[in-house]
Amino acid sequence: MVYDPVTSTPDAAVTAQGLNVITSRSLTELFEESPVRVEYLQHELYQYIQGWLSLACVRGISYKARAVWGILGREKRHPLGYRPAGDYQEMHRLFLWLPKGKGKSFATASSDVFCVTLILQENWYRDPLLRREGAWTRRI
Repeated sequence: MVYDPVTSTPDAAVTAQGLNVITSRSLTELFEESPVRVEYLQHELYQYIQGWLSLACVRGISYKARAVWGILGREKRHPLGYRPAGDYQEMHRLFLWLPKGKGKSFATASSDVFCVTLILQENWYRDPLLRREGAWTRRI
């Protein structure tokens, strides 16, 4: 399942409520052309998020994401602690770019979102199961 690193990465950087907001907005926009899917998603999203987080935990992805987030904070590449709600829009933009963005690069002025991309790279390109499943091939 490719959503476990996508869900666990912002989980390392934002509150649980923030994760729900970002994931809901991103998936709703991705499926906006299918109202039935959006309605189903809105009813079942919390269970999906919990399942993805659980799978990420079992596979060690959540631990890695939090560890890298902490290291990046101690290196002063982002402010310590969780991200404020003001960064949610930029993170939402990143999570829309991943599956359907044009171009090979994503630009952001947010150091926090940049650090999230570093965590995604760490999880994505070092996890053989994700490579085997052919997850995302786009480099960040």
